[in-house]
Amino acid sequence: MTEPIKVKVGATFSVPMLVLLPAGTWGAACDIRKGDDTLVGSLTATLEPLETPDADGNTHAGLLQAPSTQTAVWALGTWRADVRFSDNSDPPVVIYTEAFSVTVEKGSTHA
Repeated sequence: MTEPIKVKVGATFSVPMLVLLPAGTWGAACDIRKGDDTLVGSLTATLEPLETPDADGNTHAGLLQAPSTQTAVWALGTWRADVRFSDNSDPPVVIYTEAFSVTVEKGSTHA
């Protein structure tokens, strides 16, 4: 994810992803934060293994989501995020995506 992901305040946030992870049972988490590390919002991150890897070798499909009621209170601006993957081993294997930007904008059309 190199281009900022844009979302309007009060809109449903939903971003699919494909990732390559080692064998194991994996979970995911994602927070959006300001530069001073203040939390803007936590996304629901779901992750499912693919039956077979895709043409790029990705092994899992995921979805980052937030309902419109959650994004309605997000601060306007461009913020940083990453996805943290962890498996169920002890201690867990932890892998992060590269950081990406989320731009929260005000919509022009109001209900």
